[in-house]
Parts: sequence; C-alpha cells; structure tokens
Amino acid sequence: GSGCFAEYGQRTKSKLREADNRADDLERDVRKANNAKEEVEDNLAKSRKHVGELENTISALKEDKEALNETIRNKEKQIRELEDTISKERGEKGDVHNILKRKENHISFLDGRIA
Repeated sequence: GSGCFAEYGQRTKSKLREADNRADDLERDVRKANNAKEEVEDNLAKSRKHVGELENTISALKEDKEALNETIRNKEKQIRELEDTISKERGEKGDVHNILKRKENHISFLDGRIA
C-alpha cells in the first residue's frame, strides 16, 4: 500500500527534477544561440560598414584619377602649344638666317664687281 505510493512519489519527483534540468539546459542553449546570433549580426553590421568605407575610398580614388587625367590632358595641350611656338620661332630664325645669307651673298657680289 503506502510504500508503493511513496515510491511512486519519489519516481515522479525524480522525473520532475530531470524535466527541470532539461528545461535549464534548453534555456542555456537558447541563450547561447541568441548570443551567437547577436555576434553574427554585429559582425555583419561591421562588414557592411567596412564595405561602405571601401566603396567611398574607391569613388574618391576614381575622382582623383579623373582629376589627374584632366591635369595630364592640360599638360599635353600646353606641351603641344609650346612645341608649336618653338617650331614657329625656328621657322622665323630660319627666315632671318636666309635673309642674312642673301645679304652676305649680295655684298660679296658687289665687292667682286668693285674689285
């Protein structure tokens, strides 16, 4: 009789303790999973921020490149203008040289006739 009932009570208490322990384990697992999830979300947010920073850096570099290309185009234009100026000056120098040569020839021709 009563001994059997006490044994049944002990078994029930033992099962309740096991259930409590399992519930505690599950709660602990849920906390761990939530912490891991938060860590992943933090890392994802950091990665997104880093990607944004890299994209900004890339677009700044593209702007720098474009500005440098513009500077190069301007320098090339200046070089062409200088080359044009130099060739004009060489042409004028050549003209002056030819005029002087003709005058020298004319003078020596006159000198020859005078002699």
